Amino acid sequence: MLEIFRNKLYLYLYKNIDIQIILKFYNHLLNLPIDFFNKKKVGDVI
Repeated sequence: MLEIFRNKLYLYLYKNIDIQIILKFYNHLLNLPIDFFNKKKVGDVI
């Protein structure tokens, strides 16, 4: 019983941490200057 609770807690925490990291990454990309993207080839950024 305790193991099930622990596993659910880990999944919840990891999911939220992943979402926060992804949101920060995309926010960073959106705030880069346009010139940054003009200098890169397709596929270089992601």
